[in-house]
Amino acid sequence: MVVPFVITLLLALGDRRRAAFSKSAKVGLTLAVLSLALAWVPIRGALSRQRQATNLALSGVKAPVLDTVDIYGKRHRLADHDGKVVLVNVWATWCGPCRREMPELERLYQSRKDDGFMIFGLSTEEVETQLTFTEEVTVSYPLLTIQGEVPEIFSATARYPANFLIDRDGNLRPAPSVDQPFANLEAAVDALLADKGASE
Repeated sequence: MVVPFVITLLLALGDRRRAAFSKSAKVGLTLAVLSLALAWVPIRGALSRQRQATNLALSGVKAPVLDTVDIYGKRHRLADHDGKVVLVNVWATWCGPCRREMPELERLYQSRKDDGFMIFGLSTEEVETQLTFTEEVTVSYPLLTIQGEVPEIFSATARYPANFLIDRDGNLRPAPSVDQPFANLEAAVDALLADKGASE
């Protein structure tokens, strides 16, 4: 799509040197700009997905500061959960896989929270949208907003859902892909819970 843009642009500029833009040159230039814009959309999407894949694969890197409020206005800080295994689940109400995963996440949270496990759900959607969703699905772990200090690694998501695991020492650990069975995520959480880390 970029080549037609360049050709049309050169023709239009040549026409501009001879006189004012003709009607056909204006149309051609408009089409060229539109074709470039259309070409940029998939490129931008691919770059976002690549950046997300890189972020999800981070291991042994200190988790960034997360300090924001939930949908009820209560403040939550990742730093308050030092020594725990934390799962940051980036989700959206319109995302089918997210909705299907939530009951499993709730079960995982309920069965592991006493062992030092915490889940933060994080959505960029409006609070009202999330509150309406909670009328349909029971979620007892905090659903966070992006109204506070939320690093781009969590908020700039190109593919939903996205899971980020943080070990007891506050380091990012790769979470199994959402394309894998949920049991893989459960096993990864259990492995981190079994590792007491440097905190002991």
